[in-house]
Amino acid sequence: MSRFASFIKLAVAIAVVGNALVGVTPQAQAEIEFIQFTSVSKNIDCLVGSESDGAVFANCLVQNATWKNEKPRPADCELDWDPNELTLTAPSSTSQRARVSIGGCRGDIGALCGPECKVLQYGKSISRGRITCTSSTTGITCATTKGKKLGFLISKSTYKVLT
Repeated sequence: MSRFASFIKLAVAIAVVGNALVGVTPQAQAEIEFIQFTSVSKNIDCLVGSESDGAVFANCLVQNATWKNEKPRPADCELDWDPNELTLTAPSSTSQRARVSIGGCRGDIGALCGPECKVLQYGKSISRGRITCTSSTTGITCATTKGKKLGFLISKSTYKVLT
């Protein structure tokens, strides 16, 4: 699929994703490839989605981070580098290990929310496949729900890889 086609698909998904946060049935949510949301503070933006091979991912970024442990830009990153981004990727099979990536080398906007992005209230969760992201006063936690547990906590001041 071309980058433009992917962008259009993402834009359409973002336009309908608000329903996922206000009570659309899980069956209807399964038809949406991407779910985008922001934290209550609107400082952490996340994108949860699925790939055509059945893998799922959660990608979150902090717009204004105060992290003391930012990962430096890799030498092989020729695109935009965002050290304040975390991604959890879970293959479709629970026999394959999920992984967390710190920092993002990308040529698109990724998880960055627009003005219409829905807020994930404290105590609420969004699930896609075997990944669930939950909002709390300490940040956003995204983790696998099946197989070996793995995930991350992301906040303005820090991040943690959860194993």
